[in-house]
Amino acid sequence: MSALLRLSLLRRRRNKMPFVKVDIWEGRSDEEKEKIIKGITDVFVRELKMPKEWVQVLISDNPRSNWGINGEQASKLHPEE
Repeated sequence: MSALLRLSLLRRRRNKMPFVKVDIWEGRSDEEKEKIIKGITDVFVRELKMPKEWVQVLISDNPRSNWGINGEQASKLHPEE
């Protein structure tokens, strides 16, 4: 593959590459996170016809005490379930 073709592909990828950030309460298993990542990736592949290699997903586990809902800490509104 020529350097020019590689550069062209990189530019196209950079313009189309989705980056999806998912913020969830901590406590999800690795299996659940894997399902989330696969499901989001599948949507981009199926609906936008993107190569799955372009899709990036970042899951951030956050303690409930770091979330605020209606002026209250989520840890007080939704104790560990």
